[in-house]
Amino acid sequence: MASNSGEKEKKQPSVDYAIAGAVSGVVARAVVSPLDLLKIRFQLQTAGSKDRRRYAGMLQSLTRIVREEGAHSLWKGHIPAQLLSLTYGATQFCFYEAMTRGMERVKIIPEGGGRGAVASRAGVNFVCGGVAGCCATLVAHPLDVLRTRLVAQATLESKVYSSLSHAVGHMWRNEGSVAFFRGAFAQQRLVSHIRPIHIKV
Repeated sequence: MASNSGEKEKKQPSVDYAIAGAVSGVVARAVVSPLDLLKIRFQLQTAGSKDRRRYAGMLQSLTRIVREEGAHSLWKGHIPAQLLSLTYGATQFCFYEAMTRGMERVKIIPEGGGRGAVASRAGVNFVCGGVAGCCATLVAHPLDVLRTRLVAQATLESKVYSSLSHAVGHMWRNEGSVAFFRGAFAQQRLVSHIRPIHIKV
């Protein structure tokens, strides 16, 4: 019984960190959502278009969006963005924990605190971090595509999607399942380089 309670105490902090991370991620996403919307609008604005001066700066852009679309429009795509953050964080955490514990069970990491054990653990963390990041990115990518399309559609002449559920149905009927994974390969290449370093640091 004592050993079981000791194991629970060791595992509990990881769960606490996961919950704290999820909550902080939700709050942070809500706060920065207007900036994320501006970023996507700026990225989609082409210099050669007749409406190239639609967004000329942050203050002007925020004012124009609120005036033309309402203040609530600053949080367009917010729901899929929140789902994206939660899905990505939970998936990455689960994959990373499962892989590192699996590595420990098969004795890839030597016991003790010697130089060899430290080096082995660093290598395992690096590999597991990269794989976990790639898996999480693949699982959450459809939500990233939906978020981007909902935010970007204001730059189009006519509104295509009226809601998140409408966007899902419209994309599935007209473009097929492949539409939800457009850009996934490029994103995987990016994450495979960034996530191992992020987790290691």
